[in-house]
Amino acid sequence: MGQWLVGDILERSVLLYGDRPAVIDGDVRRTYAETSDRIRSLAAGILALGVEPGDHIGILANNSHRYFETYFAAHYAGTPLAPLNIRLSGPELEFIINDGELRALSSGPSTSSCSHRSATASRSSSTSSSSRRAPARGCTATRTSSPGTNRSPPPPATGARTT
Repeated sequence: MGQWLVGDILERSVLLYGDRPAVIDGDVRRTYAETSDRIRSLAAGILALGVEPGDHIGILANNSHRYFETYFAAHYAGTPLAPLNIRLSGPELEFIINDGELRALSSGPSTSSCSHRSATASRSSSTSSSSRRAPARGCTATRTSSPGTNRSPPPPATGARTT
């Protein structure tokens, strides 16, 4: 059978079951082909933010199709993904974001106060500025900067949004 990477699982599923349902999450229903297209678009959007392969990214969201898509998109973008628990306090999120040197953070619609706490905490302890993208129907991507890094974030990009 050989070695399989995360992306191989999705690609094989698209070939075998492209028009069949891959994601059913409340009112959201997508085929494997649609899901693959969204994941590739999200991966491109992550890279368009100025995140480079090898940079760490995070997700702060409830269990949903967003987690599934972000998990695969991180693989395609070559970025390790750090899932963050929505029940953590602002200082705990700040520690994880800074210690993990997260360069971008994606958040879901029901985590707006949580992601605001973590973004505010990260900005207040960071030596360089961070830019925030406009929310897209409840999901935001925030560019973060870790202390000790001299990389400044690029201007906000479009295309890393999920709905």
